[in-house]
Amino acid sequence: MNGRKSACPALSGRAGRDMNVKRTVLLMAGALALACGPAGADRVLLAPAGQVLSPGSLRWETAVRGSDSGNNIQWLQAGLPGLELEVVRDDRPGRGADWTAGAQVAIFPGTASLPALSAGVRDIADQTRFGRAYYIVAGAPMPVAVPPFSSTRLNAGLGADGIKGAFGSVEMDGPSRLRVLAEFDSRRLNFGLELPVASFLKLRASLLGGDAFYGVNLTFGGTSSAAPDLGLDFEF
Repeated sequence: MNGRKSACPALSGRAGRDMNVKRTVLLMAGALALACGPAGADRVLLAPAGQVLSPGSLRWETAVRGSDSGNNIQWLQAGLPGLELEVVRDDRPGRGADWTAGAQVAIFPGTASLPALSAGVRDIADQTRFGRAYYIVAGAPMPVAVPPFSSTRLNAGLGADGIKGAFGSVEMDGPSRLRVLAEFDSRRLNFGLELPVASFLKLRASLLGGDAFYGVNLTFGGTSSAAPDLGLDFEF
């Protein structure tokens, strides 16, 4: 009203930049959302992947922190045509369990020459430490395998709010069906190993934020895919 300037220009400028990033993510998702289609997997470890669960898929996962069995997380994910829905239960000693929900939309399923593209939101109710997150991400296989890996897939994306800026990951299929995973989730590096023991069951070990976690993945329905069904949605 009186032409007063912000008392904290630095904070004002940062808020403006965050809003611009969020607006960019949402506009890119909306502009491309005309080509929804099914795909195979929604995330690597913490970082989102370019694909979502196939329609008709139902996945239940659990993971336990190696140094504290009372510290665990469980989540249920359902694949619909062009959409994945997720509910997460994060249980820590000394506090009640946190429940969060998220959704990821398949914008483009990907082809032999074009990457898969999706966009989503995590922690819709804005209840966790990092808060609600918006993101857009693309993923595609490398055209040439690098021995001893039979195939390699790359993912890269941009997030806002709960996911701060750029993130990326690599998924590599090694000998004896062992899958090697590495990522930068916009805050830190994470690593993981995954071993399929049945068509619906996978075992995994992960190093997340310097802590070891062990868990299982049960996936039913949908269509089979060369992409992994591995995903952890921890909040530290």
